[in-house]
Amino acid sequence: MNSVLTFANKHCEAIESGKKTVTFRHAADPHPVGSALVLLDEDGDLIGEATVGLRQHVPLCDIVENREYAGHETYESVDEAVSQLSDYYPDKQITGSTWIDVIGWGDLDTEPDPQLRADGGSNARPSG
Repeated sequence: MNSVLTFANKHCEAIESGKKTVTFRHAADPHPVGSALVLLDEDGDLIGEATVGLRQHVPLCDIVENREYAGHETYESVDEAVSQLSDYYPDKQITGSTWIDVIGWGDLDTEPDPQLRADGGSNARPSG
């Protein structure tokens, strides 16, 4: 079974163009390096397929203060990052010390694999 990540529709263009190739997630499902990844929009429509090339688990403050990930927007401050992630996870208490899963992928294949539809991947939703 493929790993699935769902994205807000506002990110689809950046994903399709290759500008966004990294996502920050709170308590993400396992997406091991080398695994197949299915990227969906918030309506469950396929954006594309890729292979996980980066997987890290780091505190949010470390992402902001000490790291830069090509393929993801940068934040001016920890407060800005906390605010944005809190919008995505309103039921979670996000702070600078919250551990975040960093998931990155390489080239995006935007041609749907017929097997995805047979497996229900085009309508799959990540848990959590």
